[in-house]
Amino acid sequence: MKKVAGFAVILILAGFLTLYGDGLEGLFNISPFGGFAFPIGDMADGDLQNPRAIYRKSGYEFGISTEGFFEPGIGVGLNFRYAVFDSKELEGFSPDDKLQTINIGVHMKSVFFLESI
Repeated sequence: MKKVAGFAVILILAGFLTLYGDGLEGLFNISPFGGFAFPIGDMADGDLQNPRAIYRKSGYEFGISTEGFFEPGIGVGLNFRYAVFDSKELEGFSPDDKLQTINIGVHMKSVFFLESI
């Protein structure tokens, strides 16, 4: 229940932090985000014969993204993401740990404006 409530708060905040207008040049944007995280590849593998398997199931993530606009509708930014994955229960083995990751990235953003109402 705590995860659902936290996700709802992030969605509400994201709605209030949306930028409007047709001239974003020189402006700065901060956007919180969150959601589900799905392991893939060896991280999701539950095969005990695979030496690289990490035995993880779905988790959650949240973070913040910032952008600075240097052209009308075009900007660059940084994003910080924290994700948590619980462990899979295997035959006779029930690990009680969590895999936690922190990701930092750089991105570009392009904003297309619709006609004003």
